[in-house]
Amino acid sequence: MKSFRFLSLLALLACFFSDHAVADERPNIVFILGDDQSWKDYGFMGSEMVSTPHINALAENGLTFKRGYVAAP
Repeated sequence: MKSFRFLSLLALLACFFSDHAVADERPNIVFILGDDQSWKDYGFMGSEMVSTPHINALAENGLTFKRGYVAAP
């Protein structure tokens, strides 16, 4: 819960301090974080049992971080 609050505060501060005049020059970023899945529960990671066509398209056209690790919940 603390990390959610921190990320929410960080997003709020980023919106508050963003300069709208140069916003067109910056890339658009969408960060999608999946929770409670293993690394192979997505089609783009090799799953044949789970169908994720929209996430596969996003992964194909974007940047993926395939080496994440969390030691504790």
